[in-house]
Amino acid sequence: MAYIGKVPTAVPLSTNDLADSIVTSAKITDGTIALADLSATGTKDATTFLRGDNTFAEAGGGGVIQTQYYNYTGVLSATNTSWQDLGSFSLSITPTSASSKILVHCTFGRATGDNDGANTVAFRFTRNGTAVGIGNVDGNRERMGWSLLGANYNSINHAHGFCFSYIDAPATTSTLTYKVQNYNEGGTFLLNRNSDYSNDSNIYNGTGHSTFYVQEIS
Repeated sequence: MAYIGKVPTAVPLSTNDLADSIVTSAKITDGTIALADLSATGTKDATTFLRGDNTFAEAGGGGVIQTQYYNYTGVLSATNTSWQDLGSFSLSITPTSASSKILVHCTFGRATGDNDGANTVAFRFTRNGTAVGIGNVDGNRERMGWSLLGANYNSINHAHGFCFSYIDAPATTSTLTYKVQNYNEGGTFLLNRNSDYSNDSNIYNGTGHSTFYVQEIS
C-alpha cells in the first residue's frame, strides 16, 4: 500500500481486531492443531476418541486389547488339602488402561479324583495372591469359585470336563498375575485323565487338554 508522507508504525493485530468467524477452516493449515490445544475434557491419548459432547472417552464395543494364554496337555496330580497353586496355571498381564476389565477363564478337559470317597475338590482364581471371583463371606465357610465331586461314582473310568470364568475390574495399569488354586477335601485331584488310565484304546482312558487365559477388555 502506498503512503504520502511517513510510513505508519506497524502495530501487531490482537484478538480484538478480528471479527467473530473471520478466520475460516480454509485458512488453518491442516495438521497444525495439537491435542493440547483442544478444550475437550478427559484423557487425550491413543486409546480414546473425541465424542460429540467435547469429551474424550474410551473406545467402546468391549473389544479385546490383549490375550495371555496357557495350554496344558500333560497330566497332573494334586493332593492339596489347603488352598495351593495348581501346577503352572499362572499368567501375567499388564493392562493398558485402568478402566479395562480382565476376563479370566479356565477350562479343564478331564478332571476327577482317584477314589470313590465322594470328596469335594474346590477351585478359585487369585490376582497377585488375593482370591477373586469367589462366594460371599458366610460364617466360617470356605469361599470358592467352583468345585466338582472328586469321586468316580463307583467307576474309575470316568472324568468330568468343565470351565469357569470371571470378569475382574482391577482398576490399574500395573502388572497382574492370575493363578488357579485348588483345595481337596481328600484323595488326589487328577487333571487331563481318569483314575484308571490304563494304556489301551478305550475312550474313557483317553487324555485331555486344559486351558487358562486372561484377556484385557476395553
